[in-house]
Amino acid sequence: INNTKKPMIQINTNKLKNYIVLSIEDNGPGFSADILKKAFEPYVTTKSHGTGLGLAIVKKIIEVSNVDLNIKEINPYSFELPIAPHISFKSNEIDINLIKKYLRSFENKMDYLFIEGVGGYAVPLTKTFTTADLVENLDIPVILVVGMKLGCINHTLLTVESILNKKQKLCGWVANRIDGDMQAYEENFFFLKEKIKAPCLGEVPYFKDFDPYKASKFFDINKLNDKAY
Repeated sequence: INNTKKPMIQINTNKLKNYIVLSIEDNGPGFSADILKKAFEPYVTTKSHGTGLGLAIVKKIIEVSNVDLNIKEINPYSFELPIAPHISFKSNEIDINLIKKYLRSFENKMDYLFIEGVGGYAVPLTKTFTTADLVENLDIPVILVVGMKLGCINHTLLTVESILNKKQKLCGWVANRIDGDMQAYEENFFFLKEKIKAPCLGEVPYFKDFDPYKASKFFDINKLNDKAY
């Protein structure tokens, strides 16, 4: 669309029973017929710096998610900008009871329910309410994902200490190697493994071109348990 003389993006929403239909149109060049045939395959992209994983991931989520949920249940709150929620969310009012209502309804519909945190354990969702507060209100266990890089020991142990001080459940952690050139990776990993009592659910190696399918092979969900550490 950058090379289009008068670029235009049009976004429309329509309500259809319990669903919201979102349609997006633009006057860019679009996909060629050849690209369109394999647009949902991993690594297919027309962008010079694109990963080609966006549509592939969306397709995979749809395929593996066999639970019928509407948009209000999945996403009761959304933010305009990719910044901390307490800055982006102008009304500063998140209804915890609403979130708990949807969470409890999900538990009866699926075998496993994972809630991805936003920004980190201590990030504020409002001026007075953090992700840690949300964990406490929902009374859910925590899986800590550790970005393996310089400084991860201090960051991780402070987060673990905070979780335990709040008497919350730490049921496991994951080592995610985000720095392929990290020095003394093994020493850092084994130090954390010794210090964190909760089980390590897996080590995700560094991927130059991240592949969520390959990454999923490095987890052992059977190590999860209900014990609080």
